[in-house]
Amino acid sequence: MVSLENQTENSSTQTETTIGLALSGGGSRAVAFHLGCMKALNELGLLDRIDVISSVSGGSLIAAMYVYSSGAFEEFEENVLNLLRRGLFWSILIECLKPWNLLQSLLAFIFSAIPGMFLDLSREIISLILQIFHLATPKTRDLLFQIQNPSGRFFNRTGAFEKVLERELFPNMKINSQRRNGVSIVINATELATGTAFRFGNVESGSWRFGTIENNRVKVSRAVAASAAYPFFLPSIDTRLVFLDKGKRKTKRIILSDGGIVDNLGTSCFNPSRQSQISTNVYHPGVIISCDAGQGQFDVSSKPTWWVPRVNQAYLASFRKLQDAGKNDLFQWKNSGAISRFVLAMLGQKDDKLMRDLEIHRLPNDFVKRSNVKDYPTDFNAMSDKDMHLLISRGQSIMTLLVNQYLQK
Repeated sequence: MVSLENQTENSSTQTETTIGLALSGGGSRAVAFHLGCMKALNELGLLDRIDVISSVSGGSLIAAMYVYSSGAFEEFEENVLNLLRRGLFWSILIECLKPWNLLQSLLAFIFSAIPGMFLDLSREIISLILQIFHLATPKTRDLLFQIQNPSGRFFNRTGAFEKVLERELFPNMKINSQRRNGVSIVINATELATGTAFRFGNVESGSWRFGTIENNRVKVSRAVAASAAYPFFLPSIDTRLVFLDKGKRKTKRIILSDGGIVDNLGTSCFNPSRQSQISTNVYHPGVIISCDAGQGQFDVSSKPTWWVPRVNQAYLASFRKLQDAGKNDLFQWKNSGAISRFVLAMLGQKDDKLMRDLEIHRLPNDFVKRSNVKDYPTDFNAMSDKDMHLLISRGQSIMTLLVNQYLQK
């Protein structure tokens, strides 16, 4: 049993030691790696002591599966393994091909996508003309961007994803439903119109730009789908919701996408400087356990010269830099005394660097090397038993080593 006694008081009003677990994005790769990390925490007696879980994308999928279940850990583990084996790709495709959903997709394309593309093109042309004739001003630009497509895409692939999640994993579950051990959960998404974090939580859901969703009757499937809507593959969720902001009730249109756009590590809601008077879902745990399923440093063998690889590499680089900033925050919070301890388990950390950090000369004989897992994709396709074993084992080994090194008494 790892001891967390004698911790310093954190910056919130809480006086007891609290533990926050952050699960990064990364599709099925993240689900498998995080399962390994959670297995280690369970064996070390820490998982049941987690007070709040903050998650992104693939991390949100396994976080919700854990929080909104009540059986033994072994039952939860078997459910995750079954999910990984079958994947979600074919379920989403079949959902998209259902006649009613096909019709909705066609209508959404005709009445939303086409007008939206026309408005975007027209706005760019008008803006260019104004610039040519030196008529462009901040006021004219504001007027141009006030012209928006009034109709959102009421059905798309992300809608099919949400339906699959609702049917197969989270039937009739709301974000404020009963949770395992009463643990709090924050599922992170991004509101694209404002470029800000949008957080779904059992206490409240919303953002500082809009306020909190009235009654917080949000489906878990909606929160997970929004958090995992990776922009290159899954369209954003375009919806209207009723918010309460400073005592006023307002209906706002929001555009939700992958939470990794603004925080792919999932630690930002643990920032000691955040205040509940300004932000939503504010938590100040004294101990943070962060699991990063990213690939780590890019290989120099990669040569993204064509348009699609170039754009994708630029996007991934932005994700990685965001994660780097989040990792640096952990060190700063620790050095300032805002948190007492933290653990950062990284799938993509180089093995020799891990040994130096732990001050050990060799890794366990059954340790899975980084080179065996780092290139696994971030999709939701079915995963082989071999790949599952490699990813889970690496997560379990790394977490065990780090907890014994940094969280022991």
